[in-house]
Amino acid sequence: MSKKSLMLMALLAMSMLLLPARADVGGAPVYCGDLSAADCQLLQDNAELMDALSALSFAGSMSLNAKLEEPMALAGQGSGQIAFDADAVETLAGMSAESLAANSSAALELLLTSIKADVAFKLSGNIGEEAIELEMSLLLKDGVLLLGVGAMEALMGESMTGMPAFGIDLNDGVAELLGGSAEMSMPEHSEKSPMESSAATIARLADSAVNGKTVAVYETNIDVEALFAQLSGEDIAAASSELDDAQAVEAMMEAVTVSVLSMRQYIGIDEAYTQRLELAMHVDIGGDAFAMEGSGSLAMTMDVILSGFNQPLDIELPDETMVFPLAMLTQMAEQ
Repeated sequence: MSKKSLMLMALLAMSMLLLPARADVGGAPVYCGDLSAADCQLLQDNAELMDALSALSFAGSMSLNAKLEEPMALAGQGSGQIAFDADAVETLAGMSAESLAANSSAALELLLTSIKADVAFKLSGNIGEEAIELEMSLLLKDGVLLLGVGAMEALMGESMTGMPAFGIDLNDGVAELLGGSAEMSMPEHSEKSPMESSAATIARLADSAVNGKTVAVYETNIDVEALFAQLSGEDIAAASSELDDAQAVEAMMEAVTVSVLSMRQYIGIDEAYTQRLELAMHVDIGGDAFAMEGSGSLAMTMDVILSGFNQPLDIELPDETMVFPLAMLTQMAEQ
């Protein structure tokens, strides 16, 4: 696997650490299942607080282990601060699910060009026989992504010592890069989300402590087999601009068994902020539908501690930063 591919994988892993913090953008209803009224109220208070969040700090870790044709074992750690633009969040929250799906490229660009972030990330492990060691830092402000030396060396495949700071201007570039590939239409059949169907269960576990604060622990589990039973290949093909073969989709659904898909959310009892998030997933994969020799599996875990809620974040890009438009770099990579 190339260094460029690894760089993209690391950035994706880093973004996965950040996504749960604002997973409520879009105003999805709170799922309470069979919880008591008091337990449900805490979830609703949490949703309101996190929806209005302007900034936070995070420290997290993740692991990815895959037994495929080329075995993979990766571990990542990330930390940093991120601040959200209130106007952009309000715009995204005011969009319907249908509008977000139809304009997902533009929505992603709005999010990336409106937030500020100061993030450090490490990735280590192996892909096949290749050892992986990546250490990156980056700043994001006004749509300019400033990559640290480690990230640049991973991207370019050579030493960048002594080079000036390198920035990528994401403005007017993300939506153009993604084009229609990220656009989706909403199928008429999928009126229920996993949370609104029998595919999801939620329970309150024993209280715990995070950051010295007493927290309520909620565990949500998704029964993917039950979810698949409520969908057809036609449903998924109709919802995707990439998957248009309903029979192939059906075969993939039969080849994949998701035995674990769960999330634990740790919510402060005195202050209803999310203090911690844990995600776990285990997937068994049959080889026939994916042109693999034999079967395989994939397991992923993620653990994120959140703090510094609504604390201001000041970021300044170095004066000597060399900034290149994303579109220019994309064209160079295609040549």
